[in-house]
Amino acid sequence: MPVGYFAAYLDRSGLSFMKPLAEVMPRQIMFDDGASHARLRGLCMAAFIPRKVEQLRTVIESTAYALLDEVLAAGEMEQA
Repeated sequence: MPVGYFAAYLDRSGLSFMKPLAEVMPRQIMFDDGASHARLRGLCMAAFIPRKVEQLRTVIESTAYALLDEVLAAGEMEQA
């Protein structure tokens, strides 16, 4: 989809401040055409098969716990 499509949609929705997203959105896999979408989906699927995800479990858990420990020590968390 063309960049102008998203920019116009944001204008109509009163979200003009989000126009930088209009430049990024068309490059997302969900907006890609059939052949390109299928190629990228295949690459992504290979990275997220259950065996690969399980191999990442320890790293993900330790990172999450470390971040939560920082929040608990600070007593608050900044929300984006």
